Amino acid sequence: MVDRSILPDFGVLRIIRRVGVHDLTLKDHARAAIQLLSPQVDHRCVYTHLGWRHIGEDWCYLHAGGAIGAHGTVEDITVAPGAALAAYALPPPPDEETVCTAIRASLRLLEVAQDAVMIPVYAALWRAVLSNVDCSVHLVGPTGQGKSEIAALIQQHWGAAMDARHLPASWLSTGNALEGIAFQAKDAVLVVDDFCPTGVKADIARQHKEADRLVRAQGNRSGRQRMRADSTLRPCKPPRGMILSTGEDTPRGQSLRARMLILDVPPGMMEWNALTLCQNDAAAGVYTQALAGFVQWLAPRYGEILQGLPTELRGYPET
Repeated sequence: MVDRSILPDFGVLRIIRRVGVHDLTLKDHARAAIQLLSPQVDHRCVYTHLGWRHIGEDWCYLHAGGAIGAHGTVEDITVAPGAALAAYALPPPPDEETVCTAIRASLRLLEVAQDAVMIPVYAALWRAVLSNVDCSVHLVGPTGQGKSEIAALIQQHWGAAMDARHLPASWLSTGNALEGIAFQAKDAVLVVDDFCPTGVKADIARQHKEADRLVRAQGNRSGRQRMRADSTLRPCKPPRGMILSTGEDTPRGQSLRARMLILDVPPGMMEWNALTLCQNDAAAGVYTQALAGFVQWLAPRYGEILQGLPTELRGYPET
């Protein structure tokens, strides 16, 4: 249905009536008529992804609440990443003393569990912000051992509301939905929670297939190709951040697992008292202050880091 209140008076309605209300191309004719006959058109730029963007002469880090640059909050930038990523909202970067305090609080995450788990997953947090990630991190272990809680503490650096019960993605989502979210969550951690294939054999195979699709796309930094109705190719949507997943099982396949850093979370590993303290800091927004301060510090250096990072990574031996 065409909302007549938004149409100009002169000629548009006659054009729409002429093409017929049942014409499949009605919306295209209406759009063309509005564009041609509207006397004034307002233009707005709305970004629909997170992460770094070169705007003007400066690098800015986009989040659901706006953008952060070298001088703090950047005005007049609108970001609308969609409902799934609406909680990725950073505060204005605080002063230097507050940032230092927030980073010290963030470092206490290393006390939540053994180093074999916490050091890699904590490093993944900061690595995600630097862009060009070609691996995933997967926390695996029995239920009730704190996997989702660890992942949530990492995720809450991007938004205090994303606790273990409000994570942005789940393995129960469809493959297309996960692909779209992972594409929009650029230069950020995306927690995909609870990989636990259940049901009949076909259901289990389908869930492993969906996991293979997402993790392999992350490792290869390539998206699934699709065609439009006119046989032209649609732009692919590869993951552009860091996927941090949790589950009681691990996706199958030797080559797939080579694209993942798999961290076991066995019983007895968690320090529950330390976890509670960290959860309080995360809920209070302390972790978002740490990340906001970091991206502000990184903004004037990001172009140089982006160019030098591939060369630096090639210097490390592959394992």
